[in-house]
Amino acid sequence: MGAERAASEVEELLSALFVVSPEVTVSRVDVYADVQGWRFEVEDVRRFVTRAQQRRAYQGGRRCTGFPFGRAGR
Repeated sequence: MGAERAASEVEELLSALFVVSPEVTVSRVDVYADVQGWRFEVEDVRRFVTRAQQRRAYQGGRRCTGFPFGRAGR
């Protein structure tokens, strides 16, 4: 869809919901990657370059399911 079209559709939706259209600003951007064929291991978290001071891994049972990065992922 692209960023411009997505922003336009959000503004249209908000205009329909509010009497006075709110000002739309970006507060955060989430990057999502879907990978196939790579089985995450908890130790893989060290392979990523980041300025984060703490690194974590999400686990579902014994299986590593992902790594959070950024402020919310402390």
